[in-house]
Amino acid sequence: MKTEILVIDTDAYSGNFERELTGWITGAEGFDDVTDLRLVEQTQLAHPDLTAYFDKWEIVLATHTFDSEYNDTHCGIMTTPGWTNDGHGTHRKLEPGEKSQYSSYQSVGIAISRSEIGEGEAEFLATVKQLAEEFAADTTRRYIGAFEILGYRFVTETVVTTTEEVKF
Repeated sequence: MKTEILVIDTDAYSGNFERELTGWITGAEGFDDVTDLRLVEQTQLAHPDLTAYFDKWEIVLATHTFDSEYNDTHCGIMTTPGWTNDGHGTHRKLEPGEKSQYSSYQSVGIAISRSEIGEGEAEFLATVKQLAEEFAADTTRRYIGAFEILGYRFVTETVVTTTEEVKF
């Protein structure tokens, strides 16, 4: 089984906004675990020209177990490479060669079926970037301040199941 995750790395603890950012990026209706549906409505109203893009998310959005406590969801927080947490919620960039004592969860993962994007993947991802950066800069929709997008990446998780015959 293969799971593909679009990851958005930020400079802030992503547990404060992962569902809201996902809702703003996807505009996906009918996915209750994604976000406060008000953001879905707001992004669709703010971007009426992106109807085809938002419709595409209806087939692109997938599920993944980001945290076993919540089972399969469309989005979740993920660790951010090159960053550490002091164990008290303060995040900082690691120095070269330094090892992280505690993971830093500053990334948002969105489970996708990448093959469903089809032709126009570059344009689709450019729109993801546009909406993510728009959300990060706007502090009027949430209680946290502005944050910076550090980068985007794909993570592929592959689970291989093997069977071995047991003789008694």
